[in-house]
Amino acid sequence: MTKKWIIGLHIVVLLLILCGIRYINHCDYNKADIASLNKSYMRITEELQENPDADITALEERYHCNLSLVQDADYQQVMYEAIKNGYVVFDYRQENQIIGKIIFEGGSATYSKLKELLIKALLIMSLVILLIYDVSLGFVSYYYIRPFYKLRAFASEVAKGNLDIPLGMNKHNYFGVFTESFDLMRVELKKAKQKEYEANQSKKELVASLSHDMKTPIATIQACCEVLDIKLAGNENLDKVQLIEDRANMINNLLNNMFHATLEELEELEVNVQDELSTVLKEIVEKAQTLGGVLIQNTCPECMLRMDALRLAQVVDNIISNAKKYGKTKVEISYEDAKNGVILKIRDHGQGVPEEALPLLIEKFYRAENAKGCTGAGLGMYLADYFMKRMEGDLVYYNEEGFVVEIFVRKA
Repeated sequence: MTKKWIIGLHIVVLLLILCGIRYINHCDYNKADIASLNKSYMRITEELQENPDADITALEERYHCNLSLVQDADYQQVMYEAIKNGYVVFDYRQENQIIGKIIFEGGSATYSKLKELLIKALLIMSLVILLIYDVSLGFVSYYYIRPFYKLRAFASEVAKGNLDIPLGMNKHNYFGVFTESFDLMRVELKKAKQKEYEANQSKKELVASLSHDMKTPIATIQACCEVLDIKLAGNENLDKVQLIEDRANMINNLLNNMFHATLEELEELEVNVQDELSTVLKEIVEKAQTLGGVLIQNTCPECMLRMDALRLAQVVDNIISNAKKYGKTKVEISYEDAKNGVILKIRDHGQGVPEEALPLLIEKFYRAENAKGCTGAGLGMYLADYFMKRMEGDLVYYNEEGFVVEIFVRKA
């Protein structure tokens, strides 16, 4: 709005200047000028009549003219120059006889100079008016309009939820008190929003962590139920075992749904890495062996490892459960002492994973073709890879007479 007003006023002033210049150029200055010169001529004539011996040089200086007598030697030359330059010439008479000329320098040249002076005066006056206007408008804009626009833009950003842009303060700003209050409001809103985000994030992480942690004991219950189904065939307690298995499957499905929804909103699951003895890794593997069908081929090397024991147990349980579920064979586990860590190799002797599906196994919610008909949410390998990277380790998998997963746990 301010720019429009500035441009509009400048255009108006420019038009007024053009109109003024046009008016000055079309004005006739001769009448007024000749009337004034005529009065001067009459006074000179009267003075000469009253005092024929008057000092002519003094008269010329006083009235800014030139008195040329016919008897002067340069009379013709003076008259030629006067006519050439467009000067105003009056006859000087005595007793009705022309004895000379009274010449007033001026004419067209004087008028042109006068017009130039008027045009310059008009331009200077216009520039002064514009300068005063621009300075006044700049003052108003700097101290009133610009702070108001900044407040309006700031309010718009706050309404959009953008609370990271501070509102600059100026001690000379007449809106200084409002500016400080608005910025304090922004800071408080940002703190409240951050607290709300952290609280929601904490709740989501807790739900995701608990739901996933509960899957491991439920998997154990399901495995035990499968064993009891075989051993109690024909027994009257078999119905009770099947009921336990059905309820465990139901809880597992509910946990899958809850974990699936929560994980989509989470940016990160907490992993607390500490230095632990390798015996912790050995205990994790031995506990997984109780599920049955797991063969440990060698002993774990003694050293200090960087790990989160809880998350590493989840990784091992997930991979062993996947090997038993999809490979449907015995699972072999071996240790390898590497330079910077310990490699835990888990192998099944099933059909493996299609080669085109291998790069996608660690993608969230991805399930390969060989997973059809098997329960799961497509999160086991994703979480295993996620946890190992957060533990400064790594996860490598490939097909080799079945499916092989190598868990690299870094040494401390």
